Amino acid sequence: MMLHYGINYQKRLLIYLLAGGFLPLLVVSAVILYAADHMYEAMQEQGGHAEVQRISVEIDHLMLRYQQMIEPLLARDETESFLRGTRTEAEHIYSDLYAALAGRSGEAAIYLISADGHQIIATDDLPRAYHLPENLHWGLIGRAMQEQGWVALAADRYAADQKDTVFSMAYAVRRGGELLGFAVIDM
Repeated sequence: MMLHYGINYQKRLLIYLLAGGFLPLLVVSAVILYAADHMYEAMQEQGGHAEVQRISVEIDHLMLRYQQMIEPLLARDETESFLRGTRTEAEHIYSDLYAALAGRSGEAAIYLISADGHQIIATDDLPRAYHLPENLHWGLIGRAMQEQGWVALAADRYAADQKDTVFSMAYAVRRGGELLGFAVIDM
């Protein structure tokens, strides 16, 4: 006598195929997708980190080039006399600033500002944050006054007069401990 099963042969075969073939395939596919996603994210993170490092090195080189271009100008007696207010003609200083910017149109703006704010040489309109003496102890100028070397800050992107500036660097020009003024470069 034959026993009658509740599920016929075709239905049992379908259940075995689904449970034994489709379900493991689905699980293996999910594991492979998960592993591939993590590998892709790791590669993107590594590539992004390398790109950030490259950009950081380029910015450092750009800043160093501008510092090396400006420092000889700051060491000249003519510049010292201008910042002290004893020399009013500044054609040579202007020509040297524009020569430093030759071929770099729109890349940077350079400002030489006396400590009292009366003497200014600028290759662009002077931003409000650089007006002296009212901003002497504030922002980039204030940081430069406290430091001995160049200081760099990210620009205030909300200031109406600095929308094209990404970062700025400044240097306090001193002679014998006396503050003469500041050199500021906006890039």
